[in-house]
Amino acid sequence: MPNWSTTKPHLVGPNVTENVREGRSYSAEDVAKAMFAQGRYYRDWQAFFETHDYLISPAVTISPRPWRELYPAEIDGVPTKSYYHWLAMAYASTIPGHPSITIACGFDANNMPFGLQIVGKRHDDLGVLAVAAELEAVIAGLSDLAPRSPDFSMLEAAAPLCETDGFLDFN
Repeated sequence: MPNWSTTKPHLVGPNVTENVREGRSYSAEDVAKAMFAQGRYYRDWQAFFETHDYLISPAVTISPRPWRELYPAEIDGVPTKSYYHWLAMAYASTIPGHPSITIACGFDANNMPFGLQIVGKRHDDLGVLAVAAELEAVIAGLSDLAPRSPDFSMLEAAAPLCETDGFLDFN
């Protein structure tokens, strides 16, 4: 299989290309240290869930971004190195193998939607889904938090995203 990140980087985009470049820079010692750190990280999560049934947090820590922006250059004045930094809340629980789900939960100060993430104990997927269903039922009854329907007339009038300048065409 061809390595598109080096032979055709325009087909996979700069984030994937950078991921591959960074991954190739790691030594065997770097990988061993990362595996050791992942083991410690796993144990810390298991310890947390010995005394807690679920963890509820924001899905991400900033407002939705313009689609052309690969990732925010900074968060609260702190520069980000890659898109991984702003997505940490979304993937942190999956590294040790915990199920998680994100549900719509209101709007931020910029009137943009935000999500609430529910994380459960390993293998408690059904419990996470049950908590999400209960929270969605409560949120639906709260006008400040209930999800809103999109403006379909605006969406219908807009040009298809694939016709937008800057859209990657994989054909």
